[in-house]
Amino acid sequence: MKPASLLRWYPRAWRERYGSELAALIQDNLDEGRPAWRLRLSVIGGGLRERFRQTRHATAASVKRPAWHDRWGTILLAGLVCGSLPGDLTLSASAAGAWQGVALDAALAAVAMARAVVGE
Repeated sequence: MKPASLLRWYPRAWRERYGSELAALIQDNLDEGRPAWRLRLSVIGGGLRERFRQTRHATAASVKRPAWHDRWGTILLAGLVCGSLPGDLTLSASAAGAWQGVALDAALAAVAMARAVVGE
């Protein structure tokens, strides 16, 4: 395996920017004219990590969350919570059922956690 062929593991844009430096580094570390197996594995691993990183950034840039998404999710969750409330709000918690109080507390906790994660 030639040192220059190891550069193919890296994305084209990365090779254009840093390829000559990496080729020089590989050339400095040659073992009897061929890269050692540890050097090969290191270069291959680095190339795959760089490809994964660039793919992840490209995917994140292309998937933008619309601004209305959070508002409609909050409205939907509020509708679900209100739908689970008893029809007569003057009933005591024991008459309405203890599970509904627990469900309401769980739903409100989920909304609070979602808001904390989203950061708004």
